[in-house]
Amino acid sequence: MEMIQKFYQTINRVITSGLIFISVFLFFSFKPHKGNGILKVPVTRKEFKIENAFQSIRLEGDISVMLTNDPAGTVIIEGKEKELNKIIPVFDNKKLIIDVNRKHLFTKLTLYLSAITLQAIELNGDGTISSIDFIRSHHLHIFLNGTIRVRVKTMGQLSFDTPDDIELLRGSPFVKKKKEIPVLYQ
Repeated sequence: MEMIQKFYQTINRVITSGLIFISVFLFFSFKPHKGNGILKVPVTRKEFKIENAFQSIRLEGDISVMLTNDPAGTVIIEGKEKELNKIIPVFDNKKLIIDVNRKHLFTKLTLYLSAITLQAIELNGDGTISSIDFIRSHHLHIFLNGTIRVRVKTMGQLSFDTPDDIELLRGSPFVKKKKEIPVLYQ
């Protein structure tokens, strides 16, 4: 009986020592993951250079639009390569038409759009329209058909058309403005 107890104690010590060794090994070989834990999907950029400067754009589908001060006619779409290959911009009478309706609802598309000569944006779908810097546009008219958040910085005027009610919020705790920018809507 005493021999069986010594045998169990020996096995117990070996197992405990092994578990401690493995734990210490794993602890010191651990590399913390950088990021937010969400799987990163490779993002591809596709650039279109429209020779004729367009004055208005119509977007069909869900997309985020980022207005830029890039040279007139610059259009960059960012997203999954498979989705980007399905998008073909059509130019018709100074109006750029982009259909971004797609099957995969969870893929995000971002459109970087020059606002230099832009006078009107029509978005038929859900998304956002924003700008990083103040855009150089004297007057920009935005047609909203969907759930769309607009956060555009401009020294010019913005006007809106929408079939639903519109809520205008001025200012932001993150943006310091030296003067109020007029917002016009119809």
